[in-house]
Amino acid sequence: MLYSVNEIFYSIQGEGYWAGTPAVFIRLAGCNLQCAFCDTDFSVKQHLDEEELLAEGIHLSKPDKVYSPICVVTGGEPTTQSIDGLVGCLFTSFYVQIETNGTQPGYLKDLRHQYPFWLTVSPKHFDREEEDSVKMANEVKIVFENPSTIKLWEKIIPSKLFLKRRAFIQPCSEDYGPAIEYVKKNPQWRLSVQIHKCIGAR
Repeated sequence: MLYSVNEIFYSIQGEGYWAGTPAVFIRLAGCNLQCAFCDTDFSVKQHLDEEELLAEGIHLSKPDKVYSPICVVTGGEPTTQSIDGLVGCLFTSFYVQIETNGTQPGYLKDLRHQYPFWLTVSPKHFDREEEDSVKMANEVKIVFENPSTIKLWEKIIPSKLFLKRRAFIQPCSEDYGPAIEYVKKNPQWRLSVQIHKCIGAR
């Protein structure tokens, strides 16, 4: 199957639980949301099949036999494409992580029955679909726009994610102050800053 791809590159994970960890990023093209704060280019740049994406990921990261490198499938929104074959192919050489807005919980649930990938959910709207995805997540990242919205998510996010320190607030601008103050007053959360941008990494 051919996938609509924006880019594939090797860098460090700059956000969330795995921040600082080397990773191959496969940014799939397209998204089903139009968020005002989005600064990501997810236009279609090329069409590649799963074997081509696997080969390029291996070429970029040169995995060894001891550590399985991370491969992050992101977007845009990766679940706007049928990624079953891609995830299965990547698992032959990588520890696969999927970053999603959580709007396709049924698809994510079916995919999880097939593969034990790490699921990062970054919901953008407070609705039932995203609630269901958050309950399946290994980590949750909430964009900090409105404290009242964060309070709503606090009632939905499973307590185990707070206990494991896997619930993150992420500023949507370089004005980190409000998010920092919120985390200081609500220490069940962790602050996630896009460190790759701060240090000039890809």
